[in-house]
Amino acid sequence: MLTGYATANVASRLALRARLAPEPAARAPPGAPPAAAAAAAAAAAAAGAYEPGVNADRVRGDVHKWHRDEGLVAVPAAPYVEALEAELATARLALAGAAASASPGARPNAVLGFLRTADAPALAALTSSASPAALEAGNAFVQRVLASRRPGKGGMAGPELAAMLLFSAVFGYMLRTIEARRDLEASLLLPS
Repeated sequence: MLTGYATANVASRLALRARLAPEPAARAPPGAPPAAAAAAAAAAAAAGAYEPGVNADRVRGDVHKWHRDEGLVAVPAAPYVEALEAELATARLALAGAAASASPGARPNAVLGFLRTADAPALAALTSSASPAALEAGNAFVQRVLASRRPGKGGMAGPELAAMLLFSAVFGYMLRTIEARRDLEASLLLPS
C-alpha cells in the first residue's frame, strides 16, 4: 500500500518540477554543458514576468505558517519571499542540470527514474507523511483481502499475490491523492 502512496508522492513532485521548469523556448539544447543550461534558465526567468529580486520590494506584513510543534508562526513576508526566490532558483538550476545530463532521445519513465536515483532517506520521506487514517485504511484493506481468502487453502499463488499487490498499490495511490486533495482544500479553506 505504501508503494502506491510513495508513487503518488513522486508523481506530484514531478508535476511540480515540470511547472517550475523554464519555458521551452529558453531551454538549452540537449547535450549542452550545464553552464549553458543555467544561462538558459536565467534567461527564461529574466524574459518572463518573473524577475528575481523585485518580488519582495513592496511586500509588507507577515506570512503565517503552521509549525507542527509551535502552531501558527508569523514570519516577516519580505525575507520569506526572498527565501522562496532562492529556493526556486536552486530548483531551476537543478532541473536545468538534470535536463542537460539526460541522454538525448531517451524517454524513460520519470517516476521510475526518480525512484531509482533516490537515496534511502528520500524514499523514506515519500511515505513519512502518511496520516494515521491512511495507514489504518491501508491495514484494513489488506486484512479484508486476506480474510476473503478461503480458509484451509495453502499459500498464495504467484498471479493471486501479484493481483493483491497491484490492488494494494493502486489503493495506496488513491489514498495519497485523496489526502493531497483534502490538504489543499484545508489550506485554501474550501468546504470539503
